[in-house]
Amino acid sequence: MQKPHTGSKVNSNCRIKTNQRLTVTSQAYRHSPSPRPVPAPQLIIGQSMKRREHPPKTTKNLIMNGECNGKTSSPPNDIRNDGDSKKSQGPTVGGCPVMSRSSAQQGPTVGGCPVMSKSSAQHQQFVKIQNFSSGKQYVDTLHQKRETTVTCSEQRCFGSMMFPEKASTDPRPKEVVLSHAVDFINEYYDHIKKRSSPLYEGRMKEVQESIEATGTYKLTEKELIFGAKMAWRNSARCIGRIQWSRLQVFDARNVSTASEMFQAIYSHIVYATNKGNIRSTMTVFPPRANGKDFRVWNNQLISYAGYAQPDGSIIGDPANVEFTEVCKSLGWKGAGGNFDVLPLVLSANGKEPEMFDLPLSAVLQVEFSHPSFDWFAALGLKWYALPAVSCLLLDIGGIEFTGAPFNGWYMVTEIGGRDLCDPQRYDMAKKIAQGMGLDTNSYASLWKDRALIEANLAVLYSFQKAGVTIADHHSMADSFLKHMDNEQRLRGGCPADWVWIVPPISGGITPVFHQEMLNYKLRPSFEYQADAWKIHSVKKKTEESPKHKMKGITFKKIAKAVSLSTAMMNNAMAKRIKATILYATETGKSEYFADRLYEVYKYAFNPRIMCMEEYDITDLENENLLLIVTSTFGNGNPPSNGESFYENLQELMLDEERSLMNLSMPKNYRKKHDKIRFAVFGLGSKAYVKFCAFAKDLDRILIRLGGERIFKVGEGDELGGQDVSFNNWTRDVFKKSLEEFCLEDDENYKEAVKMLTTEGQQWDKSNWRFVETNKKGIDVSEGLGTINKKTVSACKILSVENLQSEQSGRSTILVKMSTGGLDDMDYEPGDHLAIFPANEDSLVNRIITRTDLQGIQPDVVTKLEKQEMKTTLLGTVKSWKVENRLPQCSLRTALSRYLDITSPPTPDFLALLANFTDNEDEKKNLNTLAAGTSLYEDWKFEHHPNLAEILEEYSTVEIPASLLIAELPMLKPRYYSISSSPRMFPGEIHLTVAVVIYTTREGQGVEHNGVCSTWLSTRKQGDEVAAYTKSASTFHIPSNPSTPVVMIGPGTGIAPFRGFWQDRVHYLNDKQNNGKLSADWKLYFGCRRSDMDHIYKDEMQDALNGEALTDLFTAYSREPGQQKTYVQDMLIQSSSKFYNHIMNNDGHIFVCGDVSMASGVYKAFLQILEENGLTKEEAKTTMSNMLREHRYHEDIFGVTLRTDEVTRQLRENETNETSDTSQQLAFKTRINPAKK
Repeated sequence: MQKPHTGSKVNSNCRIKTNQRLTVTSQAYRHSPSPRPVPAPQLIIGQSMKRREHPPKTTKNLIMNGECNGKTSSPPNDIRNDGDSKKSQGPTVGGCPVMSRSSAQQGPTVGGCPVMSKSSAQHQQFVKIQNFSSGKQYVDTLHQKRETTVTCSEQRCFGSMMFPEKASTDPRPKEVVLSHAVDFINEYYDHIKKRSSPLYEGRMKEVQESIEATGTYKLTEKELIFGAKMAWRNSARCIGRIQWSRLQVFDARNVSTASEMFQAIYSHIVYATNKGNIRSTMTVFPPRANGKDFRVWNNQLISYAGYAQPDGSIIGDPANVEFTEVCKSLGWKGAGGNFDVLPLVLSANGKEPEMFDLPLSAVLQVEFSHPSFDWFAALGLKWYALPAVSCLLLDIGGIEFTGAPFNGWYMVTEIGGRDLCDPQRYDMAKKIAQGMGLDTNSYASLWKDRALIEANLAVLYSFQKAGVTIADHHSMADSFLKHMDNEQRLRGGCPADWVWIVPPISGGITPVFHQEMLNYKLRPSFEYQADAWKIHSVKKKTEESPKHKMKGITFKKIAKAVSLSTAMMNNAMAKRIKATILYATETGKSEYFADRLYEVYKYAFNPRIMCMEEYDITDLENENLLLIVTSTFGNGNPPSNGESFYENLQELMLDEERSLMNLSMPKNYRKKHDKIRFAVFGLGSKAYVKFCAFAKDLDRILIRLGGERIFKVGEGDELGGQDVSFNNWTRDVFKKSLEEFCLEDDENYKEAVKMLTTEGQQWDKSNWRFVETNKKGIDVSEGLGTINKKTVSACKILSVENLQSEQSGRSTILVKMSTGGLDDMDYEPGDHLAIFPANEDSLVNRIITRTDLQGIQPDVVTKLEKQEMKTTLLGTVKSWKVENRLPQCSLRTALSRYLDITSPPTPDFLALLANFTDNEDEKKNLNTLAAGTSLYEDWKFEHHPNLAEILEEYSTVEIPASLLIAELPMLKPRYYSISSSPRMFPGEIHLTVAVVIYTTREGQGVEHNGVCSTWLSTRKQGDEVAAYTKSASTFHIPSNPSTPVVMIGPGTGIAPFRGFWQDRVHYLNDKQNNGKLSADWKLYFGCRRSDMDHIYKDEMQDALNGEALTDLFTAYSREPGQQKTYVQDMLIQSSSKFYNHIMNNDGHIFVCGDVSMASGVYKAFLQILEENGLTKEEAKTTMSNMLREHRYHEDIFGVTLRTDEVTRQLRENETNETSDTSQQLAFKTRINPAKK
């Protein structure tokens, strides 16, 4: 018999406390197998997820007082529980001191085992375990959280038994369910770090009340997913648990029939197989309720039949002989071969079993060959690629799920060692040895060992050749030790069963062989349960004849023919693959594109769409596919409704346990099926230096978190080609998504991408209706708050003052408003104010004139309803549902305050308009523009047409009012830098606003007014303005008043700095500050002419005289008799002083203005750094450091008065995508300015 390796020498003087004991499994003896029935499979990812079919093992234990089996041995001094030592007291039981009576006397035992005694558990602080190869030690504390007892007794240790006690079929008492539920809910909320939140308290109360009332409760989907993953994580017998966090869980608790179970299982198989790139997957069916179970009768979803022959031999897999007979009794007729795939036998809600043949197209099988032995292929061996255990019970929080099929991927030894070569299985070892020419009559030739190695080599070679995921046992052993490291760091231990973890071949040369392991059980967990056909038959006998004992086992023979086409199956699967679409936006454009993406993905996925600020970051680890559409705010910042998501992602990068994948995993096992798939589309303007910066940043962060980018970042430039770019990106990323999730279907793809063409834009106005209400329309501020999910307040105009000379030709106004002292309107200098303007009355009237009112009056408050059709058992049922996109209001109010009617219509909207004209020329022109090509971009750029102009140009179009309400984009707020200090003007907010008026077609077209600036310029004292404040924390005055500051703001870029110097004046006037400041504040201002455009000239001088400003530099770009000078020129002229002021005193630079000015200032500062001794690279590094340290601040707004100039310059740099210049010119002149 093999001599056990203990890693210790005989020593009778080992001293370890006897009142604190845990069994530490070291290794096991192995002996030749004896014939015995093949039991049900055991869950073990990486080892085929099934029972390892080898003979029983005798466990040798390192015992805490050094005695074992009547002999005395001495473990290393560090293999102890608390570092103390004490000679054992009293005799041992059966020669094993763990079971000694003296140890039992230390406290009451649980289940007869002092290891589990309450007193022992209370005193046990830790257990040290060691790797005898590396010498590495662990201190396990996680075992203190064990939730179940072991089955050992004082006389027997069951550590090597194949099957522990099976789960009971009896209903659990309320108190047991409640106890388990409380433990699990606590664990879940600890995981998401919300244990102290009201959400936790509400959930716990809900669970307790439900259990009290019904004896059970329902897990949320997030709880279910977490529990399923934890059950795998806690599986002591599984070597492949390093993948636990990437388990894909499909929630199938909504099924009610066996047919629906089969559809879910088919989807599971296709998704998990993934053309050979196996993905760890679980499908969870409804839990046990009132003693009625949802069961998969098969031990594995895919397995081979075993046919017992009259002579006692078996064709096929001997492990499945009994279940094959069950299938035959239900009407199945197998082909009688060695590798016949068994049908699925399913029972739903305790009902009779139903049988379903798996389409062979869904069952990936690998035929075996050998890299060196040509004869090996002639053996005709093969195996299925997907090891999916289906017979175990999933126990989560007291809820028992009797049907929860679960797969990982194979470890090679499971097939090559156990399935093919075990004598009680296919028993191929001797045939392989004979093929190799080995002497099979003598064990001394080691023919079994050599045959086993070659069988494993053939399996590994064949799987890899076929492109099917498989792992060798050495790599898996390495990864398990890395998993133990990770678990030790994250939760203080890792339950592990040495007998099952050590591979069945070459065990001694794997690192896990020399690793001590502590075996204990935690919940959530997987449990063994009785074979379904045995339990089912007993129930049926009880129900049919409760008073009479029936003889034999009877079945109601059912042969239910199920033939589902591939297309139907793909559709069923598509509904289960979830995709999440997130958007962040300031103008509504990203939301519009996200809606379009949603419409496309509905054809092949189960998508959901939401704003980033509504997204629960804890969902991220469970996502299948994440699609992001976002704009960039300012100079590379997230939009306001994307800030919290961005912050959460950054926090997640610091939280390794909750990252998207297990980062401690070996690189060769970080496969793409372990990662969240994602793709990002960014919207922006190339007028900004940091074009689409936020989208690119999200892409970078998701990659760092372990996600897999399935397609490159899309970029849409608002200055040209944005719709075309989005359509092209959507087509590509959708096609890639279909490939990733094995949903390729040409028809599906074609139907989906129609949504990106004019063909997909249809509108049936008969499905929409207006209903008059007796209610008065709600307050506009309240309505805007509801739509934008903000607290919108009504400020009152105090005054509107023109700051520029009447001879200037331009207008800049100072708007003063009262906040009424509302707390929601608090702000700091540098913050922004969001204003909700109203559209011009004249535009609203022109649109109403061209609208099909659908029987309503434009000034009557109505609600819009949409007709929905649902298919039920009674046929198609129609119903009307209120469309809550807008608050209930009149059409006029909607067009005036809620909807955007000034932005050029999108291609999609133009396609919808084409449905409402019978004029073929106008229909053709609208559809041509709706194609979204460069023709549309040129037309939009030249004319920038609003909706009124479109309807007047295409005069035969009669647009339904319902389409306006349902499809027009929302009127978004406009942001302005606040121009006041709350300490100098409490209860007031001041704005500096440039009034925008421009003429299209380079001055030859129609005059357009800026929506918000024009509206503000016409406000009178007492008028209300709907608004809210938006913090700009990175643009606040330094907290230390002694910090040097440089402010650079030409034109209306001066706005925030007016608040800065007002705050400084207030500081100087405060007697507590003694009117002294030690730091210099310098202001660089620029405008066209000193006599017409120098706004706040007197205020600046007053601030200078009062020492709030120490220097004022003014640049005039149109001053008569002077050379053009800009603020960046002024900076360079004072290069050395500027450098010393900022760099030698840790000063701050604030820049506010349009993007072209900000870019010029940035370049000027780089030049100044170089002029003062820095190299080009050092200058760039210095700028990066200042940005990171928040010493270089930018508040950049889009080009306004210079929009046309900048846009035209950028467009000239782009290549014209069309060669049909005649058609292009025709569209350039399509709108006749004379009509306006």
